[in-house]
Amino acid sequence: MSVGRGGTLGMAAAAAIPMGLGWWQIARLNWKRDQVELRRSTLFGDGAEPASLRGADVSAELLGSMVNRRVLLTGRFDHAEEVLVGIRQLPSAGEGERGQHGYLVLAPLQLQDGTRVLVNRGWVPREMRAPGRRAHLRPTDEATLHAVVRPGENGAFWMPGGKAASREWTFIDAAAIASATRSADCDAIFEVTASPGTEEAAELAMPRPRTLESYMHFPVTPYKHQVYAGTWFALSASSACWCPRPCCRCCCCCF
Repeated sequence: MSVGRGGTLGMAAAAAIPMGLGWWQIARLNWKRDQVELRRSTLFGDGAEPASLRGADVSAELLGSMVNRRVLLTGRFDHAEEVLVGIRQLPSAGEGERGQHGYLVLAPLQLQDGTRVLVNRGWVPREMRAPGRRAHLRPTDEATLHAVVRPGENGAFWMPGGKAASREWTFIDAAAIASATRSADCDAIFEVTASPGTEEAAELAMPRPRTLESYMHFPVTPYKHQVYAGTWFALSASSACWCPRPCCRCCCCCF
């Protein structure tokens, strides 16, 4: 079969592109393994015990180095500035709970020195979307919370951000929500977590906090990266078999 120059280049590209994507998945695999080990170290390793956070500690530079680390927050919520983010699946879902959808409840917490930080209190089902349906879930006393420092989210280009008037966002735009809730703009949020030994009780709490173990679950696991890489390499090899070979006079079956 005779293949023109354009066909040759097309077939070569069909082999080269999957090869590049396979190596990209290998790079992602190595990065994901590093992330797994980093989270295991910061959440469960030596020195992972939470430290009390003061208002003076709240800065983008400091919190940037504290991502995925545990902290203790003491303060009082300003529920009047509460916002919802969703729709989201239930985090830390157990057997029989997968597939439930609802919202994350974010509210500013005023620390003892007056600094306001943005806190993700946890997840509530759709039925509690209306403020009146979750009024009984709003603590009024000062409390000490176990939390994990997390970065904000970058929404896809097609996702609407949110409006302060509606008090709802589709993703955690940390800077925008901090501005709307008059919280410190530190490009991070604090996610309330179940303290060690209270995981079973946390499953009954509303809003429902995350467990520390849930931070070890990634949407794309290292194993999936291996599968994706193998698939791309197999496609590359398959395409390479169809690339035109140099024709020799003694061969009647060359491509």
